[in-house]
Amino acid sequence: GNLGNLDVLYAAGFRMAGLAHFIDNDVAGSMHGVAKGGLTP
Repeated sequence: GNLGNLDVLYAAGFRMAGLAHFIDNDVAGSMHGVAKGGLTP
């Protein structure tokens, strides 16, 4: 993703976003992901 999109979401009124939900990504591990590790350091 593009972190610049956060500015667009903020301008649209969004004030909360989850880092991960069902799949792991570069920022966090999800509960249902491969590592099942939650937030990564």
